[in-house]
Amino acid sequence: MWTKDLLRKHAFLQGEEYSRKMREEYETLWGSFHWDFVRQQRAKWMVYKAQRLFKRDMSPWKVLEVGCGIGFTTLEVARLGLSCIESLLAIDTSTDALKIAKDLLAKAEPEVKSMVLFREDNFFDHTGGPYHLIYMHEVFEHIPDFQSIFEQANALLCPGGLFMVSTPNGSRLSNRLLNLLGREPLLLDPYHIKEYTPSELLTGGTPLIPLALSGRILLDELVLGGLLSFGSKALFKRLRPLVVRLIQTRANYYAGTIAPSLSSELMLLYRKDLHE
Repeated sequence: MWTKDLLRKHAFLQGEEYSRKMREEYETLWGSFHWDFVRQQRAKWMVYKAQRLFKRDMSPWKVLEVGCGIGFTTLEVARLGLSCIESLLAIDTSTDALKIAKDLLAKAEPEVKSMVLFREDNFFDHTGGPYHLIYMHEVFEHIPDFQSIFEQANALLCPGGLFMVSTPNGSRLSNRLLNLLGREPLLLDPYHIKEYTPSELLTGGTPLIPLALSGRILLDELVLGGLLSFGSKALFKRLRPLVVRLIQTRANYYAGTIAPSLSSELMLLYRKDLHE
């Protein structure tokens, strides 16, 4: 049984470990054309969805980002939401990751600096709010009990508030192909604890109400690598740079929006009951 205390400790350990990995890749990821594009698209999907769903009297918004790491998405959201976001609090459990995030914020535009605050905090301890919008990018897969996340988000949201999530798809195309071959599904990253399926996330969000599902990236490394190498590990190793470039094309990214149930990454939107 995952108690709140166990989840708090687990979230801290996972945050430290994954933030270490992100810090190691910081220079490459932050300067990558592909990753800049992905961050921008995630932020656009989220901000534009919220703008369409919120009533005028719910602006300006108070926003909470959970598991912000070194601030990959935070600044994109802030820039896109300048006209509607009052404050954006971005929390993480990693002190070192937050140092990088604060350095990036120091170089941002004045209006972004005045809106964004990075803080060391654990989501399961957080008592702020109420928030109009809470979002998590690549966090769910590090938490073994996702129902507790929904419950905590519900407690922190105002009535009618939105909860947005991006997370790997446990039933993506590559895992479905493995299943057809009688093999066990694989994790996209060994740091992940569990990768959830669309059906799990759309039916398990109680007490929040699911509103929308979208996908990103249809063909992942396993699918493309298998197609190009026909199971040869040696050939796959040689072809890997090509495989990575193919994955990072915008066409592949947008293809996932057409078939979200098969995509590698899920984008989900939930709402708190207006009458709570």
